[in-house]
Amino acid sequence: MGDFDRELEAIGARVMEVLEHLPAGDSITAWELKFKVKVALSPLYLALGALQASGRIRIQPDGLNYRIHPAAVKAQPIAGVPLEITSPTAGRS
Repeated sequence: MGDFDRELEAIGARVMEVLEHLPAGDSITAWELKFKVKVALSPLYLALGALQASGRIRIQPDGLNYRIHPAAVKAQPIAGVPLEITSPTAGRS
């Protein structure tokens, strides 16, 4: 892995840190990210593309800009394990 690849990974990690601190369901523009991450737009867009390709973020066009959303985590079913755990006494009076 070259220096540029490591730089893009570092930018991606900083982007994910910013997204982790957003309120649930919120997003941020690429322009706002540029200033929070303190990086030029070209490497930021490359890092965002890699994050989107890996499924860690969603990118949505917003006029002349893009809104960056953390990817939604969906519960994956596991054989024999219910997605919701209920108390054995639930519903009893």
